[in-house]
Amino acid sequence: MAVSRYYSSVAQPTTLTGNISAGATSVGVSSPTGFPTSYPFTAAIDYGTATEELVDVTAASGGTWTVTRGVDGTSAQSHAIGAPVRHVTSARDSADSRSHEAATEAVHGVAGTLVGTSDVQTLANKTLTAPAVVNPAITGGGSLAGTFTGAPTFSGPVVLSGTPNISNGAAIGGTITGSPTFSGSPTFSGAPVFTGGPSFTTTSVLFQRASAGQTALRTNFTGDANDRFQVTGEGILNWGPGNAATDTKLYRVGPSGLRTDGDLAVGGALSVSGDASVGGSFSAANMALGAWSTWQPVWTTSTGLHSPSYGNAVVTGTYARMGRMLVCSLAIQFGTTTNFGSGAGTSDNWLFSLPASLTASGTFAGTQVICGFGRATQSASATLSFSVRVNSAGTGFSLDSAGGRQDGAAVSPSGTLDSITPWTWASGDVFSFFAVVETTT
Repeated sequence: MAVSRYYSSVAQPTTLTGNISAGATSVGVSSPTGFPTSYPFTAAIDYGTATEELVDVTAASGGTWTVTRGVDGTSAQSHAIGAPVRHVTSARDSADSRSHEAATEAVHGVAGTLVGTSDVQTLANKTLTAPAVVNPAITGGGSLAGTFTGAPTFSGPVVLSGTPNISNGAAIGGTITGSPTFSGSPTFSGAPVFTGGPSFTTTSVLFQRASAGQTALRTNFTGDANDRFQVTGEGILNWGPGNAATDTKLYRVGPSGLRTDGDLAVGGALSVSGDASVGGSFSAANMALGAWSTWQPVWTTSTGLHSPSYGNAVVTGTYARMGRMLVCSLAIQFGTTTNFGSGAGTSDNWLFSLPASLTASGTFAGTQVICGFGRATQSASATLSFSVRVNSAGTGFSLDSAGGRQDGAAVSPSGTLDSITPWTWASGDVFSFFAVVETTT
């Protein structure tokens, strides 16, 4: 800012009303008539003599002035009563004026630097409202908003914030935040970072790289050391965990062919319209058969009466999923505390629930479709084959005896297994079965 001092053209000469020492900051004058009433102003004590001293008058009360001594190259010294006092200008007034004319900062009430129309300047902390910027080359860490037309080039760590509208061939790099709209044919160069919600209204967005292996598009979370997703120049899709390099990819293998080098899991239906080939045997690993889980079914009866309980029976059940197909096995060796359903008759047929609260599809539920086979062994070593089917509700397995033991002896009663069919069950008896059924989910 320019130095402010005040002046008067009608100040009358006056004199000191008392002696003052070199250190005094208060002086008395006989008459302040015509002197400025705004402060500071310059006065000369012992005006026109060898002991002349210039002071700044910073405040006044009547004829008593508060002063700053020995200004503009003069020295504070003692002055006697009656010393002449004048209101004057001095060398600094001329010097201040010329310095002000040459200054480019802190002039004319401006706190910073003046902006010239032809000067090469670096501007900071400026807000441009509705600017018309034509063909700019913007570098560094500028924060830009507005509408940019022509063919502007944005490079370096430029931050585009707010909702800038960039069109007509802009070449853009840096960090882009807010919700910018990109139209026309913008070109993204360098390694631009989109952290807001950009909207692309262009016909297409081209991410052009110099070579096939270079990354053209990538995404990650804040704080990730590595990318979660990448698209390379030749179109390979790469995925990773974010805390390590990408480890999964999908890529083209000739016309109409895609490949991934790892596992492919399908959560829904898989439809193959052409030939299907498997590069290996049909095993749990390459057929995506789920891991085997343990299973102890709920053991009830078809009537809901005379419910049995396992007690100390040894129950070994496992199951696995392959899509909607359920593969399961069950083996039971009855124990001394097994309850086969006290008072149960041939109408209280055994029912064993499907694993994991699954329900069989309509293809299996409520029909006579056989979904598995088993074998029962009486403690006396008599054996019997039986078939496995699903009950009408699709929630459990029923077991149907084949009608005779393997040694040819008839059994009675026969039919669906229960506490007395095909024999009266006892501790030490065993049965096991294997079944495959389609489920609803």
